[in-house]
Amino acid sequence: MLLRLPSLHVCEVGHHIVPTQVGIQFPRSPASKEATEIQYNAFLDSITCVTLSISSLKHSLSVEACRNMKKIGILLAFLVASLPMIAQTQRPTVYIAPQNGFETYLGAAMAKKGVPVDIVTDQTKAVYLLKAAPVEIKQESTGGKIARCLFASCAGIEDKGNVSVQYIELSSSKMLWAYSVNKQRGGSKNQQSMAEAVAKHLKEFIEHK
Repeated sequence: MLLRLPSLHVCEVGHHIVPTQVGIQFPRSPASKEATEIQYNAFLDSITCVTLSISSLKHSLSVEACRNMKKIGILLAFLVASLPMIAQTQRPTVYIAPQNGFETYLGAAMAKKGVPVDIVTDQTKAVYLLKAAPVEIKQESTGGKIARCLFASCAGIEDKGNVSVQYIELSSSKMLWAYSVNKQRGGSKNQQSMAEAVAKHLKEFIEHK
């Protein structure tokens, strides 16, 4: 009995090449053992080709998912790196409580020292409150100054001033920072000098907050 050899079909999946048998013609005789074996082998080859196709598809999907995860990771890293820059652009708003004109010295000193805040004149629009206690100026009489110069030393005969300030978070009424300063400059220079000292230390606190 003659048996016609089957034609071959190559199944290529990824880097795998699997020959499968198509167009097979078997003799009609059920007793043909060789034909049954060929048919069985063809069936196994087809199963192998389908299996490799599924594996290749899974691999392609895994590679694509990995690429997408890398893109998402890069985006998240960029956003995290941008947070400090965003925070720097959002300067806190501060309201300086009136205190017999000393608030004017404070505002000028904060601008001069470059304190990173925005001063507002409406307390309802402020996040923080800068509150100063009454400025105390200790003035020595002219006679006392002359006596000190004659019998002691003229050093330190200028008027002395001191003031305390508080930096308060308005939403919670929590005091975040406080500072007290003493200056000996004489006249209105005391208030200017004290205000600049306050601004200097307030700047250090905010920048290292």
